[in-house]
Amino acid sequence: STIVQNKANEYLLADVSFSDLKISLFSDFPNASVVIPDLVVAGVDTFANDTIVKASSIKISVNLKSLLSKSGVTIKKVILEKPVINAIALEDGSANWEILRPDTSKYIVEDTSAVNFDLNMIRIKDAAINYSDFKGGMNVCIRNWNGSVKGKFSSRRTILKMLSEMASVSFTYGKLELLNDVRLNTNINLDADFENNKYTFGKNEIGINDLKLSFEGFVALPDTSTTRFNVKLNTAGLNLKSLLSLVPAVYK
Repeated sequence: STIVQNKANEYLLADVSFSDLKISLFSDFPNASVVIPDLVVAGVDTFANDTIVKASSIKISVNLKSLLSKSGVTIKKVILEKPVINAIALEDGSANWEILRPDTSKYIVEDTSAVNFDLNMIRIKDAAINYSDFKGGMNVCIRNWNGSVKGKFSSRRTILKMLSEMASVSFTYGKLELLNDVRLNTNINLDADFENNKYTFGKNEIGINDLKLSFEGFVALPDTSTTRFNVKLNTAGLNLKSLLSLVPAVYK
């Protein structure tokens, strides 16, 4: 595990640490699994006192046969246990998530036309996100986020299905408190056709406290000067009670 940590620190402007690295070829055969417990990615220099990412455990399971396949890699599952993300952007524009060393760009694959993989499942358990933009005056706080992501990814097309439940979401812009400790549930279905710059939304549902909304349709950008869209918004559940459920308690 020390070798992996040292290699990660060579590529990143951050301090990466974890308590162990467990690799198994047999416990989930024919899948290979990697478990990283107690992951911490800490900032350096300007962000030396910041923890950028931490998680009690990360598990990645990959189909071994797919590693040798020309059709792409199949990731059976990624499980994130209690991940915490602290994202900070300062007034000078610098951000604590910009951690890739400039001299590592030579290792990045430039031709991604053949890169594709199937993602059977990402599961997020009890996540927390803190986002602070000091220049833009925005703050976002998410607590108790549980959800899953499934999809097929390639440089030409990506299909995603995302389910999530967030027990608490707060959002402030300047001194204006837009959301305060609201519940947010989402069911998102997206088909992104990158070759034709067309993004199709299946039946998507969003719940904010008692307010329920749904939408479907598409947005297309055939060229730099043209935008085409047809999005249908369903607000059948919209009423005074659901709107009042969004008002922060301090204003009631």
